[in-house]
Amino acid sequence: MSNSAIIELTNCVKRGYLEMITGEGHENDKYFQYCSDYSLLAFHKSWLDSNKLFSDIEKYAKNNKKFLVIFSGGISQALLLNEFKDLRVNSAVFYSGRLPSFIEKFAKSEVEQPLLDLLYGKAWQIPIYMKFRQLLWRGVTEDNEDYMNFILNYGKYLEQFKTPTLTEIMNKLDKSISSEIIKSNVL
Repeated sequence: MSNSAIIELTNCVKRGYLEMITGEGHENDKYFQYCSDYSLLAFHKSWLDSNKLFSDIEKYAKNNKKFLVIFSGGISQALLLNEFKDLRVNSAVFYSGRLPSFIEKFAKSEVEQPLLDLLYGKAWQIPIYMKFRQLLWRGVTEDNEDYMNFILNYGKYLEQFKTPTLTEIMNKLDKSISSEIIKSNVL
């Protein structure tokens, strides 16, 4: 992480947008009570493993509708779970220069899809389009619970794809994904 990013993170702490803790002095039960004040939780995987909290924190975040980020140098690729509310990511990606501005935007409620924004920045819509495309390719439709949950959660981002045929929808999705990748320089 660059010196300027460290300074920006320090400023986030000073402004009250971020609190960094090591977990020392927190017994497991009290730790979860401490976490209740936050809507975004981020943990290093080795800390969770060494304190035998990995599965407990996953359950806690899901049951309490918290965004969860687990980062580690040993994670080779980003993985979004639980309808984009749970992220596994490499430490280098997590500690990128984008982190301080993300924390500030999150604290001010200026992000629509927090973990997608953290991971993809301006191109945060791409995973939504790709998930929709995957559901369509699998033949999943309105009579499927996964499809309906996805549409309920992300339908407002998919309005532009209301066309009569599957081929037209897929073509529009492909063009939108390509356009977002080109605009954001993701690749």
